[in-house]
Amino acid sequence: MNLNVPIVSVYVDGTELASLNIGDVVFEENIMDSSMNQNYVYTLRKGKKQHSKKPSKVFFSEESKEYITEYLEERAGKGEKLKDSSPLFITGEGNRLSVRGIQDMVKKYVKAALGRSDISVLKLRSSFAMEFYKSEKNLLVLQERMGHKSMAATNIYAKASDKKVRCLCVIGTPTI
Repeated sequence: MNLNVPIVSVYVDGTELASLNIGDVVFEENIMDSSMNQNYVYTLRKGKKQHSKKPSKVFFSEESKEYITEYLEERAGKGEKLKDSSPLFITGEGNRLSVRGIQDMVKKYVKAALGRSDISVLKLRSSFAMEFYKSEKNLLVLQERMGHKSMAATNIYAKASDKKVRCLCVIGTPTI
């Protein structure tokens, strides 16, 4: 598998992603009803670190589960002894992937795919948050998914999304 870091979720920021261990990943399968399957990671959210040491569940897709499973099988196939305390994402040398490494990787793949060098992990998170708000209009769910302690932090995305929609409406309005 050529992909070094499967994307778990844009709900998780670079710091949280870099700190994940294999034991933080949970695949819950319901053999009676596959629609009840849950895939998530336990992470200590940035905004909650000062007030709570209780990790949050951050959910991810079945597709991400497949990437993570394949990635871990590949590592085990190369002889790595995988433990719950092992870093989830590692460099080619076997060290924990750093926040800077994640940022560089995102820039590299965005540049290769889109020919752009102005997209960062933070921009991906922000874009996701604005698109989520635009489609769902639910600040409480967005706040939980983004791991924000303060509704004010989440509200920034709602205001930006609403502003973007107003701009598009003005630009898209035909003149008579």
